[in-house]
Amino acid sequence: FERDCFRQHNIYRHQHRACRLLWSADLASDAAEWAEHLASTNRLEHSPQKECGENLACAGGYDLRGDKAAEMWYDEVKDYNFETLAYNAKCGHFTQLVWRGTKEIGVAKRVSADGTQFVVARYHPPGNVLGEFKENI
Repeated sequence: FERDCFRQHNIYRHQHRACRLLWSADLASDAAEWAEHLASTNRLEHSPQKECGENLACAGGYDLRGDKAAEMWYDEVKDYNFETLAYNAKCGHFTQLVWRGTKEIGVAKRVSADGTQFVVARYHPPGNVLGEFKENI
């Protein structure tokens, strides 16, 4: 799962002329801790940490593959205005995924008792910084 999600991130980033992300074991460990928390509470919510960017996803009823998790986030591209290059709350997952200033990623998936899958991707440095969209998207 993690490798497929990581690979798909870099495929999408290449399409937007962003550098390849490096895999971070530390970010992956942090993502796994938060994914475990989400699975134990069965609630999708962002972590209180602010040092990293974060994309979340949850799914049930089928086996969510890593490339499909990245695709879900990337699909928000349809809501992004490439003329204004400004923040848009409808596509924050997409903009974090392709953010040029982000250099590292860690991803994890955990499954709750009822079978809901929780995916956490952590990014460093974080994206979606107000005032920096023109240089990073």
